[in-house]
Amino acid sequence: MAAEDLYLKLDSDTWKEFDFDDTNGITGTVYTDRAMSSAKNLTGFTLTFKLYRRWHRVSRVEQTATIVVAASGTWKWLPVEGDIPINGFYNAELEIADASGIKKSTKNDVEFFIKGGP
Repeated sequence: MAAEDLYLKLDSDTWKEFDFDDTNGITGTVYTDRAMSSAKNLTGFTLTFKLYRRWHRVSRVEQTATIVVAASGTWKWLPVEGDIPINGFYNAELEIADASGIKKSTKNDVEFFIKGGP
């Protein structure tokens, strides 16, 4: 894997607790520059979406994400009941792995809020 940095941009920084509609996933784009102007081509990679509590790096979510358009760096993750933690503030991260298993994570802090439901 190239020695480039990866940056994550979420399409929305909020998700409503218990909203498991299959069209209401968490989506975003991976970029190769801090200005978020050059999308990472995700062809041949596997993706893992992660959520951490804001103040420590204990993973609350670590689930496989799906590539939407590889050349555009876009992806999605559709949470199902039991996959996502309770309401609160989290940091989101996306990890990409190449075919040989070498992993690299996005390096920017991306705040994510799970809003209480129902």
